[in-house]
Amino acid sequence: MRLHAFCLVAVLSLALWSGRAVQAQELGRAAADSLHQVLAQTTTDTARVAALNALAYALYTEAPDSTRRYATEALALAQEAEYAEGIARATMVQGIGLYATGAREEALRYFETARSQWSALDRMEEAAGVGANIGVILMQQGAYARALEVNLEAARVHAAVDSSRQLVSIYNNIGIIYGRLNDHDEALQYYEQALAAAQRVGDPALIAMAQANISSVLSDQGDHAAALERYAEALQIYEALEVTEHRIRIHGAMGEVHAERGDPAASLQAFEEALALSEAADRTPMPFVLRGLGLAHLRQGDVATAARYLQQAEPITARTGNPSEQEALDKAFYELHKAQGEPAQALERFEAHVALRDSIFSEERSERMAQLRTQYGMEQQALENEMLRAREADQEATIARQRLFVIGGVLFLLVLGGMSLLLYRTNRRLSGAIATLEDQNTVIQEQRDELEALNASKDELFAVIGHDLRGPVGNIKMLLDTLLDDEAPLDAEAKRDLLQMADETAGASVTLLENLLYWAQTQRGDLAATPTPTPCRRLIHRNMKLLRSEARSKKIHLSTVVDDTVVAQVDEKMADIVVRNLLANAIKFTPEGGQVTVRAVQETGAAVLTIEDSGVGMSPQQQHQLTDGEEQPGSSADTRGEKGTGLGLKLCRVLLARTAGTWHIDSTPGEGTTVHVRWPLAAPAPAPLEQQVA
Repeated sequence: MRLHAFCLVAVLSLALWSGRAVQAQELGRAAADSLHQVLAQTTTDTARVAALNALAYALYTEAPDSTRRYATEALALAQEAEYAEGIARATMVQGIGLYATGAREEALRYFETARSQWSALDRMEEAAGVGANIGVILMQQGAYARALEVNLEAARVHAAVDSSRQLVSIYNNIGIIYGRLNDHDEALQYYEQALAAAQRVGDPALIAMAQANISSVLSDQGDHAAALERYAEALQIYEALEVTEHRIRIHGAMGEVHAERGDPAASLQAFEEALALSEAADRTPMPFVLRGLGLAHLRQGDVATAARYLQQAEPITARTGNPSEQEALDKAFYELHKAQGEPAQALERFEAHVALRDSIFSEERSERMAQLRTQYGMEQQALENEMLRAREADQEATIARQRLFVIGGVLFLLVLGGMSLLLYRTNRRLSGAIATLEDQNTVIQEQRDELEALNASKDELFAVIGHDLRGPVGNIKMLLDTLLDDEAPLDAEAKRDLLQMADETAGASVTLLENLLYWAQTQRGDLAATPTPTPCRRLIHRNMKLLRSEARSKKIHLSTVVDDTVVAQVDEKMADIVVRNLLANAIKFTPEGGQVTVRAVQETGAAVLTIEDSGVGMSPQQQHQLTDGEEQPGSSADTRGEKGTGLGLKLCRVLLARTAGTWHIDSTPGEGTTVHVRWPLAAPAPAPLEQQVA
């Protein structure tokens, strides 16, 4: 369990209210009483709306029902007075009250309305603040792509006005999203930005929150010493602030880090300190504290004490209704029953743990699969519509030809009984009709060719699905069968490696699906590039991480030589696919024990990526076919004898053309291949203006 929950509270207490109102934690009950007095002395409609909104906001932490009541009154009065700013603020505060009472779906609708109202008033800072709260709810619903979009927009607006306090919360939430997407490098980058903004503000609570989240990422990356150091700094701040709940959470997190680094004594001490804080505050211990104590005692051989703590944790965990907490507790009971020599109970808990884990995994993947299904359905419908239009055009052409034949027959009869002048004019008309008919036949032939090309593309896509997806899905099933085999001699590290391999194989399958969708879009011609400044370091690092497992299975050494200042002006998604396919191709055709090196340098007006391998190489004819695309090269067998479809390289050629990129290949059969990719260099960002920090 990590400390991401700190950030969610931070957004709702900081970003919800613009700089025009005092923050909720500074208002308290005394401020609410003062606002009651102000409201009693206020007579004008606009002033009463402002006072009602301020009073509603002041009460949202301790009396959210009162928040909704006062916000409803403010909204009705503002609408009657046609006071646009008051309407927007009352709508926003109503959303805050709904969120505080747990009605998140309804809160989301109010926030969306408030953001539109602020935007209509050209109040972009307030709109961005509400957008940050929309991002919180979307993140909690698992809609990470939309949550990331609204948070990045909110960060852009607040950064432009140097609103550091709001930026702390927004950067933290962006870090949470990247963490849940397992992109720890990006998560760490945004947590560091949150820490810098918190230090500019000088708020110790915000600094501690950022430090705790940085610690969580460092722990996930295996840097336990650095994680403990950051946790200690956050703990020192919370002790000075006397914030009991956060102190409990940090002690628990430190206990987990000690357990991960193999120090059960230190882990036990940390969890005991967390429990002591809970008892001193006369509060029910948090489930993860009791679970951590149970596991710590179990690792030291004290089975009886471990059982006592885990049994205490069970009813508390059930009351939280948190599937992740329950899944972790089932796993802990599985370890306990194994130590007690109770295989039946251990198996029951293990099955419950696996079922919950699979449920959580399915929820995280369901949105992505739904998006893919929707996109596929839309593309299938578009293809059917195109075929229908072609059939209608063919029918119209047939009718036109029949009409022309009738006209021609009538004209022929007129020519027989007419004069020479009429014959001349009729001949001219016939010539024009023949030309029109030929044009229509040409159009029909072009439509037929286009349909045949679309059918060929469809057949090629299904061939790729049948070939390239069968292997990864089979690998995932084999890995899961191994994990579920109770007789398999697997320790915790081996199980973690198998799970990592399954996760990476699933990621590769998703990558293949994305390639297929992009290829289909390119064939229809409706894929447009959106160039943005894209660091080459990020492209290379992200895709090497995705393919590291495949390289490791072939004992191929991956290395990079990257200039961190190289930034390309390119559509990042398209560039991602190009780099991923070229790197995958290099690994595929490099024998075991080989070398693949990726470089990124800046040349005159261009960002240059070079992917060099020690593989089987290519003939000059193969190089010419790949780069010029005069004809499609046949698929080649890789170093393990497996055939590919060649779809990846075809897609690279198309996407490079869409992104103003070029490539050329240097290769000798038996001596390896070097692929050089050039993209336009991004213009340097203007230096930021100095601004006064409030």
